[in-house]
Amino acid sequence: MAGRHQKEIAELFEGEKDTENAMKAYQLAAETFENASNESATSRSCRLKVALYAAELQDYTTAIDIFEKVAEESLEGLGKWSVKEHLLKAGLCKLAAGDLVSMHQSLDRYKGLLYTFSRDRECTFLEALLAACENFDVEAFTRAVVDHDSITPLDNWKTMILSRIKKSLQSGGDVGGGDLGEDEDGTVDLK
Repeated sequence: MAGRHQKEIAELFEGEKDTENAMKAYQLAAETFENASNESATSRSCRLKVALYAAELQDYTTAIDIFEKVAEESLEGLGKWSVKEHLLKAGLCKLAAGDLVSMHQSLDRYKGLLYTFSRDRECTFLEALLAACENFDVEAFTRAVVDHDSITPLDNWKTMILSRIKKSLQSGGDVGGGDLGEDEDGTVDLK
């Protein structure tokens, strides 16, 4: 019951666009649900909200950690269908953080974690983005985004993260570094 109340509080903060307090409330809800024996799915959904908000606040380390842990936990049962999505989000956060060396290592680990990942669209997308970032190639980055979006439409969260990465590439700076010069809504034109 306490977890449900905490989740409702998080949703109220979310409705008010209070990202920091929503993130904290979802974290408390997740911790409360983890202590309940039959609430692991609800705990996982709350942790994923924390990851999304952490990335929004540019706390990529927290977001990456959560996305990767949830992906590992989801390998069995019905959650296995969402593993590649969690790995994609973790990879996008790594790129936004500018950790290109770690991204190479993570891609190898993701392929070992989910044996089909190397053939999945999400992996191909991350590899194309990584290559574009390494070469500071804005055109290749844009092509990869457009190609992926034409098959699997991007949601607002991915668009925000990709916008940050592209803006950094356009400025010739370190991916994930400092002031991104985003539009008022936190995005840049991806196409």
